[in-house]
Amino acid sequence: MLEKLKSKETWKPFAIIFLLSLVITLITLVFACGQEGVRSPIFKSYLGDPLLIMMNFLPIFIAFLLIYALSGRVWVGFLTTSIIFFLLSVVEKYKLLFREEPFVIPEIALIRESAMMKDHYDISLFGSDPLAIFAVVAIVAITVLLFKRYPMPWKGKRRWQFFGSVLALSLVLFHGFDGLYFTPKVYAQVGNEDVINVYNRTEEYMSKGFVYPFLFSGRMLIGDKPEDYDKKLAGMLWNDYKETAIPEDKKVHVVSVMLESFSDFSAFDGMSIDPDVYRCLHEIQGEAVHGNLVTDVFGGGTVNTERAFLTGYSGANHSGTATLLKDVSSHVRYFKDNGYVTEALHPIYGWFYNRKNVNPRLGFDEYLCYENYFKPIEEATGDDKWGYTRDEHFFPEVEKRLNRVASEGNYYFSYALTYQGHGPYADYNQADGRYIEPIEGKSMQDWAIANNYLSLINDTDKAMGEFVESLRQNQAPIVLVFYGDHKPWLGENDSAYHTYGINTDQSTIDGNLNYYTTPYVIWANPAAKAKLGLDFEGEGPDLSPFLLMKYLFEYMDWPLDAMMQVQNDYLKDATVFHTPLLRDGKGYRHIDGDPELLEMIRQYRCMEYYRKNEEIN
Repeated sequence: MLEKLKSKETWKPFAIIFLLSLVITLITLVFACGQEGVRSPIFKSYLGDPLLIMMNFLPIFIAFLLIYALSGRVWVGFLTTSIIFFLLSVVEKYKLLFREEPFVIPEIALIRESAMMKDHYDISLFGSDPLAIFAVVAIVAITVLLFKRYPMPWKGKRRWQFFGSVLALSLVLFHGFDGLYFTPKVYAQVGNEDVINVYNRTEEYMSKGFVYPFLFSGRMLIGDKPEDYDKKLAGMLWNDYKETAIPEDKKVHVVSVMLESFSDFSAFDGMSIDPDVYRCLHEIQGEAVHGNLVTDVFGGGTVNTERAFLTGYSGANHSGTATLLKDVSSHVRYFKDNGYVTEALHPIYGWFYNRKNVNPRLGFDEYLCYENYFKPIEEATGDDKWGYTRDEHFFPEVEKRLNRVASEGNYYFSYALTYQGHGPYADYNQADGRYIEPIEGKSMQDWAIANNYLSLINDTDKAMGEFVESLRQNQAPIVLVFYGDHKPWLGENDSAYHTYGINTDQSTIDGNLNYYTTPYVIWANPAAKAKLGLDFEGEGPDLSPFLLMKYLFEYMDWPLDAMMQVQNDYLKDATVFHTPLLRDGKGYRHIDGDPELLEMIRQYRCMEYYRKNEEIN
C-alpha cells in the first residue's frame, strides 16, 4: 500500500501541509511575542523550546488536515487555516498593545463589543508592523502557487476515511478543553521563565506562544476546577454553612459605586498634581473608612473587579466563565433574599460584558443601561455628545432610584458603574486645563496622556463630592461604598508610569501593589451612623475585591452570608489573595513554595467552585 501511495505521489500534499503548518505557526509566534523591547528575547525563547513549537504547531496542522480533507484542495486548506490563525494573532497583537492582556477564548463571545471599541484605538495593522504586510503577501503568494500546483481536488473513499481518522484524533486531543492537549503539567513546562516577569500573568501567557495558551484558555469555560476536587465532600462541608438574615433594626440602604479607572496618583512622589483633582476624595476619606483595593486586572477587565465584589468569588476569570450562563449564588442574591430591591446601573450599552444577561443571573431585579434608561436622560441634559451619561448626571439618577424604593418602604441595594474615566487617553492634550506638570526632558506625549486622564478624574471627583453631599442630607439611612476598578492604561508599555517614576516592577511587592491598587471608601450619612451606632471613620486594611463586601458586613456588624463564612474559615484572616500574593496577619507573602498556604488556597477554591456551580432553586 505504501508503494502504491508513493507511486501516485499522494504523500507530497501531506509533506507540504506539514511544512506550511510550520510557516503559519511561525507567523503566530511573531505576533505573540509583543512589541519591540521584549519581542526579540521572547521570540528567541520560542525557537529554543521544541515542546512549545510542537504545542503551537499541532492545532494548526490538524486544522489544516481537516479542512484539506473536507475540501479536497490543498490551497483551500492553507488559505482557510492561515486566515483563521492570522486574524486571531492580530487580535492578540492589539489586545497586548492597548490593554496589556492576552486574547482568551471566552472573549470571542464579546466580538460585538470589540468591534464597537476599535474606533477608540489607533489600529493601523500594516502601518505599525511591516511583518503583517509580509505575512499577508506570503499567504497570498503561497495560495496562488498551491492553486497552480494542485488544481485537481482529492476524491474518493480514502479522503473521507482520512477525514474520519483526523477527526477522531482531534477529539482525543482537544475534547471539551479537557483532552490530552490540555494537560496542566505539560502547560506548566512550556515557556522560558528567564525572559519574562514570572509574576506577570500576561507575560507568562506570551512566553508560551499564542495558539497553545489561547486554546488552553478555553479551560476557563469549564470553571477552573481545582485539583483533586471532590464534589460530594464539598457539598457535605457546605451543609454546615447556613444563610443568615439581616436584623430589621440594622437594615440600611447600601449604594455601591465602581469608578472607571479611578486611582489616586497623588499618593506617588514625583507627580505634581493639582490638589483640586482629588480634593473631594481626600475630604470624603477623612470622614469614612478607607483603604487600598488590590485588584486582579490592569488597564481593562473591569468586569472582573465588578463580579468579584458582587459574588465573593476570587480570581480574574469572571468575564468568560460558563458559571454565569445560569443563575448563580452571589451577595446580590443575599440582599434580594433579605427583602432588598436590587438594581445595577451603567450608563452605556447593556451588551458590554453581556451584563444585560448576566446581571439578572446574579440576582439583580433591574439592570439600567443606555438602551433602557439613560439615553433619554442624556438627551434631556443637552450634554449628549459623549455617547454615555457623565458622572454629574449619573449619580443623581442613582439617588433618584434609591428614593423611589425608600418611598415605598423598601430597602435598596444598588451597584452603579461609571464610564466617564474610560480610556484610552489621547497622547496630545485634549484637557481643559493643566492637571499635572510635565517633567523637563521627558515625553510630552506621556504628559498629555496623564493630563487627559486626570481631567476626567477631576470631573468624577467633583461629581462624587456633590453626590456625597446630597446623600448627607437624605433622611434615609444610607451606606455608600465606592472604589476604583483598576489602574488606568497610560501609554504603551506603561510609558507614563515610567515617565513619572512609578515603580511597576511586578517581581517586587511594592511594584505589584503600585500596578494593581486603587482606593476604596466606605461612607455613611448621619441617618445610617445613628441607626448602626458606628462612626465610619479610620483606615481599613488592604482588600481584594472579592473580600470587600465581607469587610463591609463585618464593619456594620451584619451577619455574614454563607460565602463570607467560608472565606473566614478557609482563608483565615486573609484580606488579600492576589496570585501569587496573600496578605494576612503576617503581612504580604508569596504563596508559591509554601505548602501550607497552597493547601489552604486549594481547599478554599474547592469550596468556592462548589458554590459557583450549585443549582439555584
